[in-house]
Amino acid sequence: MTYTQPVDYRGMPPQGKANSGMAIASLIIGAVALLLAWVPCVNFLALLLALLGLILGIVAWVSAAKVPGQKPTMAIIGIVLSVLAVPSFFLSWMLLGGALERGAGSLVQYGLTTGANAEADAIAAQARARGVDENTIADARAKLDETLSTVTSNVSDAERASRDVEAALEEFRSTLEAAAGTDLPGTDDPDQNSTDPGDGGGE
Repeated sequence: MTYTQPVDYRGMPPQGKANSGMAIASLIIGAVALLLAWVPCVNFLALLLALLGLILGIVAWVSAAKVPGQKPTMAIIGIVLSVLAVPSFFLSWMLLGGALERGAGSLVQYGLTTGANAEADAIAAQARARGVDENTIADARAKLDETLSTVTSNVSDAERASRDVEAALEEFRSTLEAAAGTDLPGTDDPDQNSTDPGDGGGE
């Protein structure tokens, strides 16, 4: 009769505790990855942590299935959190990109409208100096302001918005020139602030 000496497991860590440790690690790493996925500039780390948490969770889950009485609950939660971190990472980048685009669009919109208002003020001053009444200037300015209020804040449409603003300014100028009965100097004309050429120039 063959006698087999029993193996002494006293010096070895219990397998259940090792599995539980990996499950806890998977849960913690998955939770951290999910949180980091929403933090700009550092959320790229979420992908690495999600991969690590997923591996640990799967190993802990498989190992728990081999241990009687061991529940894989924490391992499953860790796997779920790690998996959720991946789409959260891409979604956060999409949201961040959209916010940056809206911010840039707002700057473009502000620049176009501010420049248009400054040029319109200069044109109105030229028209006023040539005797155009305030009601005509106000009506033309109201039409210009209506166009400026519709200027898009979408960066991709900035070129079209610029053309719309230029067209509105040209219409504003034409209206006041018709009322003045003469051409108005451009806002970039170096002589725009000089006296009317018909004044004689101080002889």
